[in-house]
Amino acid sequence: MLDLDPSAEALERDRSDLLQMLIRMGFAYAVAQDAVQTALLKDQEWLANGRASTIRNRQAWLRTVTIRAAQAELRRRRRERALEMAAEPSILPFPAMVQEEEDRRRLDALHSALGRLPEELRTILLMHIVGGRSIRKIAEDIGSKFGKVNHRLRLARRIVRDELMAAGFELPESA
Repeated sequence: MLDLDPSAEALERDRSDLLQMLIRMGFAYAVAQDAVQTALLKDQEWLANGRASTIRNRQAWLRTVTIRAAQAELRRRRRERALEMAAEPSILPFPAMVQEEEDRRRLDALHSALGRLPEELRTILLMHIVGGRSIRKIAEDIGSKFGKVNHRLRLARRIVRDELMAAGFELPESA
């Protein structure tokens, strides 16, 4: 049964679990904290507005809301960083900077490819690769069948691989 009035202990446990999940997924601690706070605030708003009864699986819903909030926070911070970088004067590159620029270009291409994935595919891919969850556990968490999650994971990997190769990056066969 859904706990419509979570205690302070339950909220703190949720906060801790969600924070650990985002950190395991590779989000920075500050981004993870902001995202968890946003998700728990949204949870409390839904409880106060009486919309919590529409949620079938509160834990899965909270995880989804938290991941989306973290992705939004990351995009916001990336935009701010880009504006700051645009304001800085240019400097001449040296070999270490060239490699750093290449790494940044690869990372940007990966972020771009992930950003173009449909939300459901991106979430499954991130939960599996970054979060370290098994396909069976992901299926349980999102309330879907194993075969469906497995198919979507393969589809997400193929789409990201194809986009990275189209952007000119060499990838190993196992990617």
